[in-house]
Amino acid sequence: MTAFDGYRLPEELVALREQVRRFVRDEIIPVEQRIDPDAAELPDEDHRRLVAKTKAAGLWCLGAPASTAWASTTPGVASSGATRRP
Repeated sequence: MTAFDGYRLPEELVALREQVRRFVRDEIIPVEQRIDPDAAELPDEDHRRLVAKTKAAGLWCLGAPASTAWASTTPGVASSGATRRP
């Protein structure tokens, strides 16, 4: 649903929503279906692959401003440089 009471999402947000839906459908759900549902963490290989694909798709740290000191040098991708594990 993109509209209610006269409000429409900007096309940029509609496109982002669709990109995230595709990424979840194509990348995340297959991993979820394959791993133990009680696992506390993703297997390392899956985690590394999903992080790399998320960054490559420009979906990493979407809420972080690119101007922050820790932003990635990759255009359009903000990243804390942090990993899931210490």
